[in-house]
Order: sequence, then C-alpha cells, then structure tokens
Amino acid sequence: MSVTRLVLIPSPVTGPFFCSPTVDALWRCGQRTVLGRLTDTEYIFPPFWLTQAASLAGSLPDEDEVILVAFGGSGILLPAIAKFNSNRKFGATVRGCIFVDSDLPKDGANRFEVSADRSLKPYMQNESSHGWLPGWSEEALRSDVKDRPTRMRLMNASPRVPVALYDERVSVPTNWPDVPCAYLDLTGEHVSAVEAANLGGWAVTVLEGSPLAPFVDPDMVAQTLVELINQL
Repeated sequence: MSVTRLVLIPSPVTGPFFCSPTVDALWRCGQRTVLGRLTDTEYIFPPFWLTQAASLAGSLPDEDEVILVAFGGSGILLPAIAKFNSNRKFGATVRGCIFVDSDLPKDGANRFEVSADRSLKPYMQNESSHGWLPGWSEEALRSDVKDRPTRMRLMNASPRVPVALYDERVSVPTNWPDVPCAYLDLTGEHVSAVEAANLGGWAVTVLEGSPLAPFVDPDMVAQTLVELINQL
C-alpha cells in the first residue's frame, strides 16, 4: 500500500527551525512528516532558485507519495521542485501541493513582481546591508515569542538571504499545476493569492492569526493542514 508523506518546505528567510514545531504537531495528528531544507543562499551561486529547487527535489523520498507544503517564500519554488522530482529515475509521486502564506508562482516573474506588497522592494533595498537582508529582530518576535532564549535561537537559526534572491526570474512549467493544490492564509492578508486560488478551484482556508503561527501555535496549523489535505 502506498504511503503518503508530508514534506514541509520552510521559507528561505526563516529556515527549518521555524517549521519544526509544526512537523512535530503533524506527527501527533498521525501524519508522516519530514522537514525539507533549502540550501542556504550564503553557500551557493545564482541562480539561487534553481539550486534550491533541484537540491530539495533530490532529497525527497524515493518511493510512495508526497504532499509538498511550502511556507512563505518557498511557494514560488513548488512547480520547479515538482518538475525536478518527476525527472528522477526513482522518486516519490507528488500527490498535491499546499501553499502557506505564499505568493503564487508565475512563469518568468521574480519575487517582487508576484508579491502584492508594492513596498517590498524599496523596503528591502533600504534595510539591506551590502546586499544582504536583515534577519529577525528581537523586537519583531517579542510579542509572539515570550521566551528570550527561544527568540534568540529563532533569530540565530534564520539564514542569511541576499536581496538578489528576490530579483531572480523563476521558471514555471507550462502544465503547472498538474496536481491538486490548496492554500492556507494564516493572517487574512494574502488577498490576491487567495483570490487566485479560489479561481483555480483550490481548497482554501483563511485565518486571522499570526504569521508566526507555525512556530508559536503549531497544533492549530497542523490541524488546519490536515483539513486541507483531506480536500485535495
């Protein structure tokens, strides 16, 4: 009998530690779950998206089925990850994809262009230092992550990300999407993505919570993901 595993893919900005509580919560819900890891942009050459998508696809299980669950900025990579996986001699079948607080991929577009936030590019350009984005600030985490050692660990675990990552144009296969998809908006702020997902006939859930919910409220996120999985 085929086994379905969930593969959680963290945002390139937050890193895997951010998603690890949700992985544990999904196991408690009876879901076989693994934590995918995007190659840190600090250690690779452009195009970053191509290396990250290919390496992630190469790390997927060799058999059975997987559902890819992308958080934040990893969502734009899902079509390429699924395509690379299909090219493998031995690779699991991608049964579906779930986007969590992600901008949706568009062929030939960069991350700035798919974002509904028009202030994103000037903000990043102003906040960056020598072409690198700032990591988490303690002030930004304080209200949701009360424990200071945990805040510091989350800050220290976030990868270094270059602004150039957001300028890269990402390719999307012509037949995308070729698997069932779903969308989870944790904050109620991803209006354009939710509209597009609804138009595509996807299963959609919109909450009004915190963008840090995968870390601070993993049981709620896990339960919501299970409900979406059952609709794929």
